[in-house]
Amino acid sequence: MGQANGIQALDRSRQVIALCGDGGFNMLMSEFLTAVHHRLPVKVVVYNNASFGLIPLEAEASGLPAYMEGIRFPNPDFVALAAACGGHGFRAAQPGELRTAIQRALETDGPTIVDCVVAQDEMPNFPHLALDQVRNYAVAKVKEAILSFCGR
Repeated sequence: MGQANGIQALDRSRQVIALCGDGGFNMLMSEFLTAVHHRLPVKVVVYNNASFGLIPLEAEASGLPAYMEGIRFPNPDFVALAAACGGHGFRAAQPGELRTAIQRALETDGPTIVDCVVAQDEMPNFPHLALDQVRNYAVAKVKEAILSFCGR
């Protein structure tokens, strides 16, 4: 989000779109206030899965079972947050709503958030996958199955 603001400040004639996970956006959501304050027409697409998607994957790649209760969290209402900051917000809770939400965001003047609800258990892509990570992931999944059976 901060980089998007910087790029947009350098060239307001081109549309800047920031693609953010909800966890990353939550850590830097004050940057949206910066965009509003400086009237930067940045569009922010938030992948909202209400969890830290990479954290359990990193744990499992190390062979540790993911502690799911610790990584799920309630997000703010990103549309209401955008309005509270003085920007605009749209939500796509179903795949069929996405095209309209993005189109409306692109047609709107000023900073805009598009809250895209995505599957909570969708596995993120790794940029590189080593063989030991695959083995550790399998070990972690076995541990998770045993812990769930034993009533973790």
